[in-house]
Amino acid sequence: MAELNLNLVNLFHVLLVGPLLMYVGYLGQKTPEWLSQVLLVTGALVMATHVVRYWNRRSTESVEVVNDVDMSSNVEVSSNDVSES
Repeated sequence: MAELNLNLVNLFHVLLVGPLLMYVGYLGQKTPEWLSQVLLVTGALVMATHVVRYWNRRSTESVEVVNDVDMSSNVEVSSNDVSES
């Protein structure tokens, strides 16, 4: 459940927070030039950071699922099962 919440947080930042900061930085008419640049850079960094976090979390989840499947398909072979020729 916590992983789902973190995925939603990452998507929220990628889809809403980052673009909103960039929009305000780009179109802010009454903001000083330096603040507009700070907002643009901050928005881009927010988006990039959360895309990477979202991607890494999704990659880790798929590896865990594959590992679980691999572990369930392992068969133990004892020395009694092997016939000597």
